[in-house]
Amino acid sequence: GVPVAGLALYLALGAAGLPDQPLADRVAREFQHQDIAVLLAQVEKHLADNPSELAAIASKVPHYGKYSYLGFNGGTNVLKGNWDASAGPLLRRLAVAR
Repeated sequence: GVPVAGLALYLALGAAGLPDQPLADRVAREFQHQDIAVLLAQVEKHLADNPSELAAIASKVPHYGKYSYLGFNGGTNVLKGNWDASAGPLLRRLAVAR
C-alpha cells in the first residue's frame, strides 16, 4: 500500500544526497524577502475574515515572543521560527552620515 507507493515515488523523484528542507526553513526563506507591509496586510485580512481564529490565538501569541514568525491553523501553532538577522524583512540598511 502506502509504503510501496512512497518508495516508488522516492526512487523516481528522490535524491539521497540532497540536504533536508524542513517546512519551517522553506517558509522562512519564502517570507524573508517579501515586503513586511504586504505580509501584515495579508494577516489583517485573514483575521478580519476569520474572527474566531483571532480569538483562538490572542492569548497564545505573547508566549511566542522570541520568534520572528508564527503560523497558526485553527488556533494551533503549526509553524514558528526566526529569520536570519542579516537578511530578514525588517532589515533596513542605513547610509553612514559623513
